[in-house]
Amino acid sequence: QRLKVTWQKIGASPSLSPLDVMDPRVVPPEGNAGDVHREMHREMLGVASVLRVLRMLGLGYASLVNMCILGFGYLFSLQALQSGMAMHPELGVEGLRGFKEALLLLCGSMARPFSEGFSQLILPPKDQNFSYYTLWVPGILGVLLLITSSLGQLSLKHRRATFVLPYTILVVIFLVWQLDVSKMLSHVAYRE
Repeated sequence: QRLKVTWQKIGASPSLSPLDVMDPRVVPPEGNAGDVHREMHREMLGVASVLRVLRMLGLGYASLVNMCILGFGYLFSLQALQSGMAMHPELGVEGLRGFKEALLLLCGSMARPFSEGFSQLILPPKDQNFSYYTLWVPGILGVLLLITSSLGQLSLKHRRATFVLPYTILVVIFLVWQLDVSKMLSHVAYRE
């Protein structure tokens, strides 16, 4: 808007629009209007280059964060794989029941910051076998982190809502869950 007002104040040629200032192919008019045209062109190029640098820094930071999430996903998945090979060489019906309980435990604990009643419905009963949790909880967390990181990288690359919306939902759930877990751990540490 400021550019348009300035363009009108100097009485520039009606054949040139303010957007033509950015186009290097447009030949500036002679005289005072040409000097203003050249000055505005330099100013706009400076702003555009600063914005380009800020955009590149933002994309680099987002890629770095997604790579960290990817690393944690691999770490949890490898830990689950190692635990499964060492402690549970054969997974039968008990192993699948342990997967269901671990999935319910994670979903219930992630739903807890949003709705206490809903999380109480999801959480498994207290008297369950925890031996399969060492296998399934890190595995499920690892897969969720790998999916989140992949969606983040795809949303950076393609910028489509089909990638950005699921990524945003997963990131919000993880962040709120982390805040709730850290608050709970600090409360437990205070009681100890």
